[in-house]
Amino acid sequence: MRSWVKALLISVAVLSVFVIYLPNLGKQGLNSLLPWLMEQADLTQPKFHISTLDWHKIEIDRIAFSAPKHSASIELKQLSLSYSPWHLIKGLAKDLSIEQVSITLDGVAENTLSKKTNKINSDQNNTETPGNDDLGTDPRIISLLNAKEIFSSLPIQSITIDNILLQHPQGTVNSQIQLTPTTLMIDNQISLQGLQHDLLQQLSFNNQGQLNSQINIVNNSQPIFILQGQWLQQDAETMAFSLQQTADIQYWLAILDDQQQANTLDANIAIQTWNLTLKFPKQFSNDYSLLNKLSGDGALQMKIEDFNLTNSQTQSELLEHADLAINILTKIDPNSNNQWQLIIDTFEFNTLARLVEQTPFNIRQFLNQPLAINCNFNNDSSACQWQGEIQQKVIAEKFTSQVNLAIDGDFKQTLHTQAQKLKTQFNSRNTLSFELDQQNPLWPKFNNTAHGDIILGAEKDDNAWHWQLNLPYGFNGKSQYNEPLPPALQQGKLSNIQWQLLPGWQIQGIETELTQAKALSILIKKLAWKSERQMIELDLAKFSCELDWLKLQYSPQLRSRNAIADLPLSCDWQIKNKTSQWLQWPIPAIKFNGSLNLSSLDFTQALLHTEMKIEGLNDRLDISLNGQHDFGGKQQGAAQLYLNNLKLDWQELGLSQMENLTQAQLLAGNISAQGWIHWQQYQTDIFDDNSIAWRWQPDIMLRVDDMAGVYKTTTTWEDIDFQMAIRRPFYEDFKIDTQISALSINPGIEVANILARSTTTVEPDFSQALIVIEEVHSDVLGGRINVPLIRFDTRQAINAFGIEIEGLKIDEMVALEPDSGIKATGRLDGVLPVLLLPEGPQIPAGSLYARAPGGIVQYRSQTADSLKKSDPNVSLAMQVLDDFHYHKLQTDITYQPNGELNLELQFQGNNPTFFDGQATHFNLNLEYNLLDFLESLRISNDIVQKLENKYQ
Repeated sequence: MRSWVKALLISVAVLSVFVIYLPNLGKQGLNSLLPWLMEQADLTQPKFHISTLDWHKIEIDRIAFSAPKHSASIELKQLSLSYSPWHLIKGLAKDLSIEQVSITLDGVAENTLSKKTNKINSDQNNTETPGNDDLGTDPRIISLLNAKEIFSSLPIQSITIDNILLQHPQGTVNSQIQLTPTTLMIDNQISLQGLQHDLLQQLSFNNQGQLNSQINIVNNSQPIFILQGQWLQQDAETMAFSLQQTADIQYWLAILDDQQQANTLDANIAIQTWNLTLKFPKQFSNDYSLLNKLSGDGALQMKIEDFNLTNSQTQSELLEHADLAINILTKIDPNSNNQWQLIIDTFEFNTLARLVEQTPFNIRQFLNQPLAINCNFNNDSSACQWQGEIQQKVIAEKFTSQVNLAIDGDFKQTLHTQAQKLKTQFNSRNTLSFELDQQNPLWPKFNNTAHGDIILGAEKDDNAWHWQLNLPYGFNGKSQYNEPLPPALQQGKLSNIQWQLLPGWQIQGIETELTQAKALSILIKKLAWKSERQMIELDLAKFSCELDWLKLQYSPQLRSRNAIADLPLSCDWQIKNKTSQWLQWPIPAIKFNGSLNLSSLDFTQALLHTEMKIEGLNDRLDISLNGQHDFGGKQQGAAQLYLNNLKLDWQELGLSQMENLTQAQLLAGNISAQGWIHWQQYQTDIFDDNSIAWRWQPDIMLRVDDMAGVYKTTTTWEDIDFQMAIRRPFYEDFKIDTQISALSINPGIEVANILARSTTTVEPDFSQALIVIEEVHSDVLGGRINVPLIRFDTRQAINAFGIEIEGLKIDEMVALEPDSGIKATGRLDGVLPVLLLPEGPQIPAGSLYARAPGGIVQYRSQTADSLKKSDPNVSLAMQVLDDFHYHKLQTDITYQPNGELNLELQFQGNNPTFFDGQATHFNLNLEYNLLDFLESLRISNDIVQKLENKYQ
């Protein structure tokens, strides 16, 4: 027995010693353990030290740490907490005092883009079924406490914090907090950038339910913000909360720091008041039961008179004598059809604004229809509807604008009890219309009317918002351009422009992620310019563009920089005109289709690719254009052209008027073209980086095949083939190589089997050109014409070349006048020098010679018989020419640009039957107008009708 007592006494002694020294052991352990735990929580520079720890008090000298993720540093000094061990077990403490709390924020927000990237996937993979707590259907009873109950239920008797210092780049807040069993007091001194003075805020709440708060300017006892409220229990089932708040906004404007603001604000009267009374059920089981029993009313009023906004630098008035009035009414009645009502019955804003120098604008905004929001709540659903209309009017000198916005929407939330899911829907239907009449000479003059519907819908399901913004018909408008037209168009009138902006535009998304975005487009439905004799009319003009938003959304590199400028842009456009007329010239219906793709909106590095197709002329015209341009560095690009075979027939092209207008009739043929054009920037002066110019390099081929036609009923051509190549080697002179061949060209005398080749050199600035025709030859009148070389220099006033004549048949020449009665044989050779003068071609002195052994000339006709009888000398000449055998014939030729042709003929030979064949010399002068002569030949031979019959 003694041993047992002894052991018990020893155990009690050991336990007593352990209990006495346990706090000291715990202090050492906590000083070592807590810094380590803070490091594990990604807190840097942890500091923690307990100076005193016993069964009634704990004193901590310092707690400090930094949170890099939140860009914050926190430090507490001299914390003291007193308690009773038995009360601490129940979660109760006595007194808490802190000498200083310091919180420093560097203002850098955490980058959460990477967290948002997989938000949708993580939400979709979360298969946890929401419980009743998530849906607001917790069956537990919730009781609201009155002020006395709130203070009596606090786990601590008093709290005193001598100083709380919150530091941020935009300002600092110094606070003091004191909590007693009856009162909570908070004092704040606020220093903010942009304010000239510091502010003092006092807030108190006591066990009688009284709430008071006011804000003063330091060293000024007059409050600029007052808030008063009370939390009371009216009866055993009802709690009531009342609130009255006023603010002198004029004082707030006065303390703004002008040096930190670009503009200065002032007002004669600027106040705001708010009154609110709410009645709550003392007990409720979920949020629906709370909302179904909640009642109250409130009113918010704001009034600002003679508000002025001045630019601090220029001292110019931006807003003058502005007035603002807002009145918002709130009514909550659980027994009404609309349990919650929020009505904005007054919103009016009037001001004189100087948005543009020396042009004041009177701006007025007001409600055409009060904005009303009505809500109802049931156990398994809630719904809200809103409706209203706001109008804005802007009036200036010769300028008026009116905008109307009608708002209509609803919000629904439904609980599906079987699936335990909460479904939320949001719909907003808005109609926007505006009218504009702009006749002020400072800007382009026009008037415009337009309207459109804007529909926003959203639905929350599977913990994610699915939303859609839609413009079902876009904005439809009509505009009239009233500026003077260019001189060529001033005699006509421009019609109204009927247009449609963003037709069918729509974007969709989930939360912050964009899942679909239709192209932005504009459609011009009608545009025409008309005069008495002219008309140009568009049938359709459409332009649409689309950004690759998904590339930004799913590219981490672009998303991290939020680099919208790096997004690719693709555009499509279409223009179609109606058949019109410009003066006497027809404008056929042509359709232009094209696309444009831009690799980036940053034009310092963007690549551009564009395509265009031109169609029309009764589906005969088919032109394709492709282009690309590199904006990076020294810019360069290229364009490619394709013209597929275009049949040269006015009738088939639908251009029958062109025959009379051009006096050219196209009967057959095809034209085609293809090629490239390159361009690039270059530095004209290697020592001057700013000496940037452009140069371009074409490589184009044009081809015409089997062309036949008639020009002015004066010339026919048949089976003409034409080829032309335009090049610019090494970015120097332009080179144009051409070749033309023709089966026949007939201006009255048929020229057949024509072939010509030429090379043209054009200076880069197009100031001069040199045309070199290396080869020309053709068959005419049984002989051949050769032009070995023609050089035509635009710098020379006169250019010259020679025409070689080989073997012209004299019998074909005299056959041009079949009724002349002349028959002749032989061939002519010679050279004709040609001068190209500004007024036309000239042959100053050319000669043709008959080939040996000569030929025969026989002049036998009634005219010759008459001449024989008229005069003895003439009679002898006519007898000789009756059968003249010549061995020498020479023709001297001169020709003037006006068509005058002079022929001096010299014959040497004899008539075998006249004077026994005595040698005879003849000199004969003939004068013609060659142009009139060719015209007579065309008529007599009917060459136009013959060619038309051939191609019919």
